[in-house]
Amino acid sequence: MSEPPSDQNSSSNALEDTVNKLFNRLYNGEMSTQDLVNMMLQFSREPNVGTPPTNHQIFEHMIVNLCDELRFITRYPSNELRITAELIGQLLRFDLVSQVHKKVILETKEYTPLQICMRVILDSLKRPPYSRMFRFGVLIVEQFLDRIARWPQLCAALVSERGVGPQFKSCYPDYYDYLVELLNAIPAEYRDRPVIDHSLLLQQWIHLPPAPELYPPPLQEKEERELHAARVAAFKAGKPMPPPHRDLPAASAAPEKARNASPESGSSPQQQQQQPVIIPVDRILSDEKTMAGIPAPPDWFCDLTMQTFNSLTPQNLHEKAAELREHLKPEYFQWFSMYMVKNRAAKEVNLQPLFLQFLDALGQNKLIDYVTQSTFTLLHLLLSDDALDMAV
Repeated sequence: MSEPPSDQNSSSNALEDTVNKLFNRLYNGEMSTQDLVNMMLQFSREPNVGTPPTNHQIFEHMIVNLCDELRFITRYPSNELRITAELIGQLLRFDLVSQVHKKVILETKEYTPLQICMRVILDSLKRPPYSRMFRFGVLIVEQFLDRIARWPQLCAALVSERGVGPQFKSCYPDYYDYLVELLNAIPAEYRDRPVIDHSLLLQQWIHLPPAPELYPPPLQEKEERELHAARVAAFKAGKPMPPPHRDLPAASAAPEKARNASPESGSSPQQQQQQPVIIPVDRILSDEKTMAGIPAPPDWFCDLTMQTFNSLTPQNLHEKAAELREHLKPEYFQWFSMYMVKNRAAKEVNLQPLFLQFLDALGQNKLIDYVTQSTFTLLHLLLSDDALDMAV
């Protein structure tokens, strides 16, 4: 078998090196998010001609690389998480993500970069309210909130009663109300589209409501943004850069409006300042030790389990329980319980009551014992000393 030409390898390596250097400059504070987005915007408009890697190839590879790295997003420190959220949101805002059609593999399936970005937003908003991953999803949305009407399917998903809608409404009611108004203003024939052209929304007979004022960011996020801006300014001026931010202990990512709200007008200042302790669930969700020693069932059963949970509703839970019960063997109980707790209940908090009803409908008392055991196993990992140093 002949080897590929060496110039092709060197070109591929040069492309990878160039992309990595640009991302390193962003995260190290040598350039701002807007600087990188402006550069990518310029590269996207250039023809894909010339000696590789061309600027257009660099642009496309940056989008693909960014989407591929989102598999590890829960491991990012808080400052890098904020930068990534702002970058994704700005790339969506300027319609750069949808220009790249190269598929990215995620969990054995192929997706376009736009599909991955939409999925990341919705998956993040399923996390516990005011956790850092929940805030990650909100921050992406905030970057293009005034243009979000171009993505009707995303708007509908954000207000869906079956999905993230109730949690999103309780945490960011102004955004929720705005999205409902948008969907009512968008013509019915456009509402099921993943993306629509901006020119369609400029029709005289379409009257879109104005975007709401953004909620003030959490204090730590504000301080990190200011520090990053100071590092960028110092680098551009040729001056010593301030030291990079070190992650603080777990802190609430609630917006200022929510943090200042008090349910009881007579509560003391000390009571008002107390914030709920946020547990770092991402640590256990990616910890390989949780599945160690648990025999995996056949692939077809794993697929059936995932499909069952994906399509589960209050209306069909008994039907789905009966279908799964036919194939649910006792030797699958341990794997199934860990999957249910780790991959579903911990991530889709708003659906936990439905999952409990589904567990009851399965009618397997031994399985309930396994679910309880899996819950305690994950809590044990969650409350370990090293995990407590991480923010959600």
